[in-house]
Amino acid sequence: MLRRRVAGIVGGLMIGSLAFGGPLAKPAEAAWCKPAPALSNSWYTPKITYSNGATFGYYTIPIGAGNLSSYQTRVSVFKGSQANSKMTATFAPLGTLGNQRTFASSVPNLQTYVNTDYFVDGNRMPYSAIIHGGKMVYAPAPGNPEDPTAKGYSGVLAWSEKTYSETAGFALSAPLWSGANKVSVSGVNIHAIPANSIVAFTPKAASKVLPRGAFAIQVTNGRIAATFLKGTTARPRVGFLFQATGTAVKSLKKFLNGKPAKYLMPALVERSLVVDSVSPTGYVVVGTSRIKIRAINYQGSNNYGATLYDSNFAGSQVAGTAMFQTDESGTVNYVTRGSSHSGSLYGTSNHLTFQVASDQAALVNQISVGQKLTVVQSFRASSKNGISEATGRGAFIVKDGVNVKECAGQSEDIRPRTAIGWDANGNFWVVTTSMGNLPYSGYDDHLFRQGGSTIHQIADWLRLLGATSAVTFDGGGSTTQYITLNGALSRQDVPESQWLRDTPVGVAFSAAN
Repeated sequence: MLRRRVAGIVGGLMIGSLAFGGPLAKPAEAAWCKPAPALSNSWYTPKITYSNGATFGYYTIPIGAGNLSSYQTRVSVFKGSQANSKMTATFAPLGTLGNQRTFASSVPNLQTYVNTDYFVDGNRMPYSAIIHGGKMVYAPAPGNPEDPTAKGYSGVLAWSEKTYSETAGFALSAPLWSGANKVSVSGVNIHAIPANSIVAFTPKAASKVLPRGAFAIQVTNGRIAATFLKGTTARPRVGFLFQATGTAVKSLKKFLNGKPAKYLMPALVERSLVVDSVSPTGYVVVGTSRIKIRAINYQGSNNYGATLYDSNFAGSQVAGTAMFQTDESGTVNYVTRGSSHSGSLYGTSNHLTFQVASDQAALVNQISVGQKLTVVQSFRASSKNGISEATGRGAFIVKDGVNVKECAGQSEDIRPRTAIGWDANGNFWVVTTSMGNLPYSGYDDHLFRQGGSTIHQIADWLRLLGATSAVTFDGGGSTTQYITLNGALSRQDVPESQWLRDTPVGVAFSAAN
């Protein structure tokens, strides 16, 4: 009876704390979740506002209030706009670890940098693929511990960029204003005006003859310059022509001649963060067959197809059944059959080296020195998005606006944490949780794993900041956040003087060009 009574009191206290800014959780989990104090009740220190509108600052939660420990909690928050930003995957030569400050300083016009993917201490390999400059520079072998079913896909947080053509036209919505009147324009220079819609046409439209609307207005130099009661097929010479059909005509007729009007055409480059899974799909043509590239710059055994090594690799590879090497044009300069080369690769600069597993090693018998091979390097994204940058990630912690992280096991440990969240309006948040400062000096790996938050807490803070989606990354001693402050690189999760863990990979955000 007493035990039940105490449990009821504790559960009531925890659920009560949730009502004041604690984590959103399933009722069965709520009693086990460490509460997340509302950031609105914490001290906020603004640090910088960048020229593209991005901001950085941090919240300080007093000792005991954030994590029930002897450490305060710092929640460092970078907020940016995807439309005005650029993501860059940073990484050390594969097979090695790199200094995170060096990663951050390597990115021009850096605004913020954080660590990302988990990695294996033994071979220093990230768990998931890396894409940089539209090229897959790293992919773990199928069947590795993170891919036991050997499907070859790895989870990433990706940066997708889609470019539109004003001449060809595109269907992206944007508002048109005139005084108190506001309408949604559904596209630019598209070939047909949808029913009950408004479409903008510009002097760059591919055809001189436009689809006719039921009503149209001409906007030039910020004013409504003309009205077409029955629409028009003539392409405008200057400004914008807005043509309406169906029920949209009534709304557009409220835009009167001579009145000011404002329309900002959507950007021709659409940038967005995407949770995705990617895998290599490249190959080498040998006769009528193909040697499939199933791993890239992976320091470990591969039982499927070939592992490709290029100038991004600096480790020691595991021998395959056969090996060949080409220059960048595909001309073969080395072939070995049977037990292939292992250890440190030689001549990888300006060369491609292929370690081939037993399932396709017989095809190497058809390759000879001096032969010109066709080498195709490509990758597939499960979402079919065009990806320019990508780095490995953990699982969703916020999905559709809900904190989905269970309060169990290591996720409830108080550790430094790193996460990125975003919403449907193009905003994104790069967040770390840490002690903010350290009570001791010198190297102490164990100390750097203390303070911060639970994963559930950082997920809830991201949700409260506005994120409807968020993923987590490596934490503990790996958690690191840099910003550019007053023209210089500045560490923000803990003081610059404190220990910094080397990692194989990270991610940076800068202002879009």
